[in-house]
Amino acid sequence: MANFDLIEQELRNYLEEAPNLNRNDRFIHLMAIFEKHLKMEKANHILTMNDFQDIVSYAKSQYQHLVLPAKISNRDLYPSEVGNLLMVEAVIAHLNKFQVLKRLVNIDYTTRTSK
Repeated sequence: MANFDLIEQELRNYLEEAPNLNRNDRFIHLMAIFEKHLKMEKANHILTMNDFQDIVSYAKSQYQHLVLPAKISNRDLYPSEVGNLLMVEAVIAHLNKFQVLKRLVNIDYTTRTSK
């Protein structure tokens, strides 16, 4: 995902320098800014063993906070599926944290509260 604050800062710096540059240099400078951020958009996000351990640790920590029975889109979640749900949720949280996904993703699950 693009870091708009960084892009804005670079464009503001460019505008300060632009009056001192000739037309060709201004074009080259602007193209360098855009190419830099387009490459950042296309960069792969590689999960390392440390990332994997963080994901598993997060899933395990969330297990103790999950209240059962739970539902995903009004379908009961079976106890055997809880581990899968928590791992998927941990991976999504990791990708959201590093802004890898174009949109924030959440799982539509609800839990029953005691009456």
